[in-house]
Amino acid sequence: MVSVIFPAAGQGKRMNAGVNKVFLEMAGRPMLVRTLLKFSAVPEVGELIVVVGEDEIAAVSRLLSHVKG
Repeated sequence: MVSVIFPAAGQGKRMNAGVNKVFLEMAGRPMLVRTLLKFSAVPEVGELIVVVGEDEIAAVSRLLSHVKG
């Protein structure tokens, strides 16, 4: 089994996004969701670990709770 760790605690400052870039949408889905779906499709991957800032745990949990492949 392969575990994949996603460092997602950024703030988007270099992009002047105003929000963490993992929440920005690309083709209708947040970048974090798009990335996780791609990795979850790899048969060797058995665990996805998302590392976020303490202040974003609830937001990321809500975002991921609505994900449908």
